[in-house]
Amino acid sequence: MSRKVIEHTGVPGARSVPAAELGPVVVAVNPTVWGLRAFEWAARRARDIGTELQVFEVDGLPDLPGHPVVGEVMALLPGLIVHFRQTGESLTSDLLTAAASARCIVLGAGAMERAAHVLPVVAGAGCDAVIVRGLPSAVRGEHGVVAAAVGGPADQRVIDRAAMECRRRGARLEVLHAQSAFCGDHMLDDLNAPGVEMVFACHRGLPHELLALTEADLLVVGRGRPGHVGSATKAAIYHSRGPVLIVT
Repeated sequence: MSRKVIEHTGVPGARSVPAAELGPVVVAVNPTVWGLRAFEWAARRARDIGTELQVFEVDGLPDLPGHPVVGEVMALLPGLIVHFRQTGESLTSDLLTAAASARCIVLGAGAMERAAHVLPVVAGAGCDAVIVRGLPSAVRGEHGVVAAAVGGPADQRVIDRAAMECRRRGARLEVLHAQSAFCGDHMLDDLNAPGVEMVFACHRGLPHELLALTEADLLVVGRGRPGHVGSATKAAIYHSRGPVLIVT
């Protein structure tokens, strides 16, 4: 399938990025506020980790490289290499193919209107997925908090990724645990994040109730069984007050 590919390298003299070593950040951008916020979030992430950005134009967004918001973001991130691609007949297939060699894949909250591809992409991606949603202050990273939702077999991996984000951002780590029965701190004793300030929030109730009380710049969750999206992860995707990082 043929695609239009445009390379944008920011200002003259942009550096070459060893994307083959890291894999690109992949983002699907549609003509919504959240689609454009997803582009900005993904562009900053690609810049921060030193890799390329691969952008899929969704829903007929015209001349995305020339969009004012895109231009403003690129002006702030000189040297970032961006590839713009048009989607083919199956957006889900295109995104899953790109995710096979990506560092992470990013979707905006506006994509929730196309849930037919969001959950299959999250379930089938061979890399981490990010849903950009929530309070504008959280999307901009103004709270100084990264949250990690635990309660499953991948808890330490979730904590490790959240701690990595804390170190990158200079943020503290808030560990969230919700369950219907009484939750005691002893259930979390084995979790550790060396060098990171860590606080715990236990809630007797449903996950979305705890998420409604949490303000964080990023919520880190596990995905669930391979090929599936767990119920707690779905709650995060639809109810988080900030971007969600779903760890494979």
